[in-house]
Amino acid sequence: MTVPVDHATNRFLMPDSAVPPPVIFRNDSVVGLRLVMPLFIVVFGWITYGLARQEINNPSGPLVDGVCVLINGAIWLFIIVATAKAYIQPRLRVTVSADGVLTREIWLWRPKPERRYAKADASVPHLEESIDDEGASTFKCTLWLPNRVLTIAEGNRTTVEETRTRLLAALAA
Repeated sequence: MTVPVDHATNRFLMPDSAVPPPVIFRNDSVVGLRLVMPLFIVVFGWITYGLARQEINNPSGPLVDGVCVLINGAIWLFIIVATAKAYIQPRLRVTVSADGVLTREIWLWRPKPERRYAKADASVPHLEESIDDEGASTFKCTLWLPNRVLTIAEGNRTTVEETRTRLLAALAA
């Protein structure tokens, strides 16, 4: 590594320390789903095989009324839809630096090209809260860019608030 030297003063030139280092945000939550969903398929396939084998060996068994077949079909439909959703969603990487905002969506089958935005074009609204049927809250931090809205973090309130605070500080720097 060479260090630049100012030949007039014979001093080493130091990098500008006023420029803050880039801040990187990743939303890799989809990776866990991509690993877990094939396991669900294998386990439930084994259960389905066991039920079908039981029906073949005992024709007057519990599957005669068709309720087990309907429940099994509904569970298979849920697993297939959840697996498709896990494989359709991209991983996200957002880098905020002095030059602006750099976004990269990493799809399973192809990476999208990186896109650059000015810091002035980016905004971070308040946290979004969604409540499920059981009353549990999930919070989401989004980054609004021209013609795009990216989810930076999703989860419990403290984690998402910390990410939002880091994002606001990086955009303000």
